[in-house]
Amino acid sequence: MQASTISHKPQTVGNIDLSDLQWETWDKQTEALERISDPETECLLYGGARGGGKTHLARLYGLLRACKYEGHKVLICRRSFPELERNIIVPMRQTWPWLIYQERHHRFLIPESDSIIELGYTEGDYHRFQGASIDTLIIDEAGQITKDVYQFLRSCLRTTNPLVKPKTLLTANPGGPGHHWLKKLFIDREPEPGEDVDQFQYLQALVWDNPSLVDSDPDYVKRLEAMPEAQRQAYLMGDWTALLGSFFVPPPPQTDCEPFTIEESSCEQYLFGSLDSGIRHPTSFGLLFWDKGRIYRLFSYLNSGGTIAGHAEEIRSRIEAFPWTHGQFPVTIWADSSMWTEARLNERMIRSQIDEYKDAFQGTRTRFEKATRDKTFSCMITQQMFSGRESYPEYVLWKGTNHGWRESITLPEIDQNHPESYLKCDGDDVADETRYGCMGLWAWQNRLKQGNVLQQKARAKMNKLKEKDWYAL
Repeated sequence: MQASTISHKPQTVGNIDLSDLQWETWDKQTEALERISDPETECLLYGGARGGGKTHLARLYGLLRACKYEGHKVLICRRSFPELERNIIVPMRQTWPWLIYQERHHRFLIPESDSIIELGYTEGDYHRFQGASIDTLIIDEAGQITKDVYQFLRSCLRTTNPLVKPKTLLTANPGGPGHHWLKKLFIDREPEPGEDVDQFQYLQALVWDNPSLVDSDPDYVKRLEAMPEAQRQAYLMGDWTALLGSFFVPPPPQTDCEPFTIEESSCEQYLFGSLDSGIRHPTSFGLLFWDKGRIYRLFSYLNSGGTIAGHAEEIRSRIEAFPWTHGQFPVTIWADSSMWTEARLNERMIRSQIDEYKDAFQGTRTRFEKATRDKTFSCMITQQMFSGRESYPEYVLWKGTNHGWRESITLPEIDQNHPESYLKCDGDDVADETRYGCMGLWAWQNRLKQGNVLQQKARAKMNKLKEKDWYAL
């Protein structure tokens, strides 16, 4: 796909006079202005991929409409005020300093005109727009709002000027609370009863349609390309179907390996575990081995029912009897942080789930650590390991000892409100437990690297001291 490299400055776009405005767009943004100026188009969705120049178009279109029609009222919305200030207010004041900004009311006035550009945010009570009358509605990042908010704001569209047709411009990426209704209306072309589908248009914009970004930050595309497959398709290619289905794509079966005997000295240093304990849901445990940039999942335990103490004893027994690791116990087991929550068992006893496991593992070297609470980051780390991406350790399953793991890891679906994470569901125990282990090992590896760097620096400093001729002082 080739980028547009020509900046167009025609005198008019859709009969809007631009001769007195300083402005610049790229080909795709100019096409968007042409499309929404079509009398048959009432609402245009612009976007798809990240970096396509959506917000710049939103600012520019609002200004063009306010300058074109006397007494015109434009409303530009974002989800929150910080987003509004950072992406709309500050850039407009910098780009068009001749606009009159009324900070108290959060609006721009057009000099020598009655036109107003109102600036709003939908977070909190969006009913503060009740009774508002606007000619042009612009919602930047519409994927961050629900359909109810969109419909309420659209109900404010009305005009008394017979020369003006109310217009709506939406910009959005796949994902977020608005993903479903945007996809249904603009991609699947399924409007609500009474709506004319031809009045709703979609124009896809990719990062290559914004050459100024690609030129100023060449690594931006590389960062999008480095994302997990679903997010890469959504954010780089603007695919509205990519965020449907399973969140995790497990390593393919052909990457599984046959069990092998691990040296006892390696077990002493590089044997770990991950745990998601269940009371009303299954308990999931994985025994992990780190070796030269690979994480081997040696065996999986997934069982429901019974007691916490019973699961703890069973997991200990399986570790002890596992034939490939000489009965060695993990150095560390990363477990769900909620397991440290204490509960009253009876009048005399207050215990947590982790106490049951510590009792079961008493006399072993194993220590239990709280797993990360950062779900989004741990999901990203886990996905990168599954994909075998460069600079991340590869996640490898042993054959015949991980029954049901691959089926269970695919149960959680992508959270379309937060595409970097997955929805809570029955059967997400394996997914939670697996990312605890991946994140724990990733953090452990980084600490190891940092320790090696500090040792190297200390060693180099000592060598310099040894080389110094102290008698020459």
